Amino acid sequence: MLSIHIISTGTEITSGKSVDTNSTWIANELTGLGFSINKFLALPDKPLLMEEEIHAIMARPGENLIIMTGGLGATADDHTLDVISKISGKQAVTDSKALDKLTFFVGQRGKAYQDLLPVSRRQTTIPEGSRVLDNDVGLAPGFYINLNDTTRLAAMPGVPKEMKKMFSDYFLPLMKKDYNKEDMQSRSRSIWGVTE
Repeated sequence: MLSIHIISTGTEITSGKSVDTNSTWIANELTGLGFSINKFLALPDKPLLMEEEIHAIMARPGENLIIMTGGLGATADDHTLDVISKISGKQAVTDSKALDKLTFFVGQRGKAYQDLLPVSRRQTTIPEGSRVLDNDVGLAPGFYINLNDTTRLAAMPGVPKEMKKMFSDYFLPLMKKDYNKEDMQSRSRSIWGVTE
């Protein structure tokens, strides 16, 4: 049976400064399609803690799917790419489509490719061998990768507008091919005038 783990990263979430709406949105989408969620997890921008939690999920028996949001940008606290590259043993490679978009964006501001800082170019990379999840709204692509024989991971941006389109248009079709949904039924009933 498939165990789905949703991880939102960002110290702004774990400090209480931002609310994680991504996890509930993803869970609602997947539940409506017949999948069930095993766990929500919010993690600060700490690579060692991220590695520890991902390794723990990878060690679980059965099939595991990790869906991560956040940490794909160009700032110093964006660690998702580095963490997943380390865990998977894959080098980061440039996604040409994302690089073209970044180069165009920089050109619109009157600068040249050579003006790009390495940290800016880093957000156009994905782990080698992973499947690209295009970002039609923003810049950083997501990716979908096999971590071991039983665990796959999808990484998407933390910006909700970017994540939602990437999830619906690019990740979900791949997920539906890889996993069969459960035979689930859901019913709800509203009751008034009775205390909890």
